[in-house]
Amino acid sequence: MNNSLKNKKELIKHLKEKNPVYREILNFYEQILEEQFSTQPAIDFTSSGINEQVKALQMKEGFPLISKENFILDIPSSVKLFESLCLIGKKINEKMLQNIQALEEAIMINALNLREVLKRYSDESYLNNIAKEFDINRAILNFLILMSIKPSIRFKEACKIEE
Repeated sequence: MNNSLKNKKELIKHLKEKNPVYREILNFYEQILEEQFSTQPAIDFTSSGINEQVKALQMKEGFPLISKENFILDIPSSVKLFESLCLIGKKINEKMLQNIQALEEAIMINALNLREVLKRYSDESYLNNIAKEFDINRAILNFLILMSIKPSIRFKEACKIEE
């Protein structure tokens, strides 16, 4: 098991013991972490294409090394993770179940393209329109999207550290 995952699971175990009232939400979070850590992006992120001097200056000045629009996501892995998170989320409570069912129905009838939704994760207007059109809670939509793309972001950050 990944050391980071092991540490997080130990922390979750400790929090459950300390605050039993949060056991349900911590169990949910633990399931999400397990799914995220089992998802390994299939894209090679190691070549950033940034000149070392420019990169050093950007890091020193606190500027991002890549813009959201140019960030490459592993869409196939993110789609699989999104689907897994939906299966987990449907068991949490009625509100999650209803919102996930609305999402799945929109995807099933081809009214919504999950790949496009994940690609446009930073497009607030687009996501607001989806939430409104399909009567999906925006916070739940954001949560599912961000948790689905997080392994790509985590993997990308790991590659930056190694460079």
